[in-house]
Amino acid sequence: MKNSFIFFLYFISVVIGSKSYAINDTNSLKKNNDLEILGPAKVCIITPITYSIVKPKSGFIYKWEVIGGIIQGSDNTNELVVVFLSKETLYAVKITSYKKTNPNLIIASKTLSITKIQPTISILGKDEAISSTYENYKCSYIDGDDYLWSIYPAEAGSIVEGNTTNSIKILWHNYTSGIPYIKLKVRKCNTLHYVNYPVKLLFPPEITIEIPDSIKVNQKYIFTIILNSRLNTIKQIDWDFGDGTTLSVIPDINGNFALSTDHTYTVSDLYDVTAVIYGANRCLYPTTAIQNITVLPSEEQLTSPKTDLVDLKYKINFDNNPIKYEVTLIDFSTLSKAHTIEKEEFYIDGEWVDNKLLKNYTTYLIPGKHKIGIRISGNDFSLPEKFIAIDFPNFPKATFTYQVNPKNKN
Repeated sequence: MKNSFIFFLYFISVVIGSKSYAINDTNSLKKNNDLEILGPAKVCIITPITYSIVKPKSGFIYKWEVIGGIIQGSDNTNELVVVFLSKETLYAVKITSYKKTNPNLIIASKTLSITKIQPTISILGKDEAISSTYENYKCSYIDGDDYLWSIYPAEAGSIVEGNTTNSIKILWHNYTSGIPYIKLKVRKCNTLHYVNYPVKLLFPPEITIEIPDSIKVNQKYIFTIILNSRLNTIKQIDWDFGDGTTLSVIPDINGNFALSTDHTYTVSDLYDVTAVIYGANRCLYPTTAIQNITVLPSEEQLTSPKTDLVDLKYKINFDNNPIKYEVTLIDFSTLSKAHTIEKEEFYIDGEWVDNKLLKNYTTYLIPGKHKIGIRISGNDFSLPEKFIAIDFPNFPKATFTYQVNPKNKN
């Protein structure tokens, strides 16, 4: 019996010495397991943080201990206010309970490990963007903080949605003076955290139209858009061939698109061929190329009269004081712009005289009958010779209007 009592005393001394609350009392064990700390496990440093006991019980004394911080106020109440220090690396809050009837006997203890909040600020989004397009960027969400976004330099883009939140939409401008940055400041734990995110701006491709060296009527030719840089996506290509013919091209279901098309002109003339690309690399604004072309007649048309050279009229004046005649081009309003008169020659009694391109020609005629003719050629045509006979000076003053190519006739 004596030995059993000695062993019991030894057991009690070991338990108390190790500050364990394990005692042979079922009711006490249940109460000890109810000891809980109410407060954050992740904290901002240098900020007062409050902890308290969940359901404190009467008849108990509580004692607080802090690792890595300073207790503000009392350490033996049901509530604790602590400020954690930035220079420390290990943080914890511990609560120990004692019975008032035996304040030296530990009944229970609870330790809450504390983690210092160190926000990781990063920007997610494309580091290459097409100018004149919208792009979205975001930062990981940090509860209760301010997000201050900006673009440097400011002329590189505009924040159109989301400033002060963790997600923004930017409209990038046509900025060509370097690489702009998205700048973000996040306020957390009364401290500003900074991050810069460079974005390389790309530009919609400049385009030109490749055309054949020589274009003639009634022949099919291929027209191709030439790019100065990569083209990844488009919405639509519109062609306008200048003769009233237009064509729209859209990508197929796989996103593939054609940069070439064919066209046949039926009338020789000067034309403006226009190609417009919409949505080039998601750009908001269209990209346009215009190419001037000259469509020539076919070989057969080159030697035949031009039916579109209608109302090509000459005025021939005769006067005997002094005795002379003048020939002047007075109307070519319907002369197609593709045709250019390059040479005028006048026939006078067996001799052709070059009129030096529409300049009046003066000569003296002796009385009697004379034969006068006109011969005209141009960049793509040669008209038949035309002749009239006059009896001079029986018509001392007269004016004749001579129509070289009557309308609707060759």
